[in-house]
Amino acid sequence: MGDHIGLSIGSTDRDRLTTVFNALADGGQVGMPLTDQPWRTAGWLTDRFGINWNVAIEKGWLGLHEATRQGARGRSPENL
Repeated sequence: MGDHIGLSIGSTDRDRLTTVFNALADGGQVGMPLTDQPWRTAGWLTDRFGINWNVAIEKGWLGLHEATRQGARGRSPENL
């Protein structure tokens, strides 16, 4: 075994992907819980079979636009 494969799943459906994340985490190990970021919510884990997963709940274009607009007001990206 090893870290030879990783899968990503993304959507704007927060409820669905939270359910998927929790199901994959059951019996596995969470590396980063679902965490809100300015442009999306993301987390990663290794499931009980040793497969690495990245889960991204996208906020859509408006969320990205707002983060960009805030950055244009003089805020650095790391302080959004």
